[in-house]
Amino acid sequence: MSRVDNIEKQIKELSRDELTALREWFADFDGDAWDRQMEADINAGRLDSLAERALSIMKPAGPPSCESLASPDFWTCYRALPVSVRTAADKA
Repeated sequence: MSRVDNIEKQIKELSRDELTALREWFADFDGDAWDRQMEADINAGRLDSLAERALSIMKPAGPPSCESLASPDFWTCYRALPVSVRTAADKA
């Protein structure tokens, strides 16, 4: 029986609480391994071309539109304001 087969057999015999604890431990373990691999890939420059490509297709758009961050109700009320008030608010 291989080590993996032995581990699988033992996992099948775990109680619900033990299986939950194993899942939590493995999620942390696997996440840490992923982070280490990602850091190694970054440090080795293996992701540089992807980063450069992403940056090359992104165009500076300036600051985000305030309208995109506000609710539709806000803009309904804003448009109901007198033009002089809206102009003053836009300058603030």
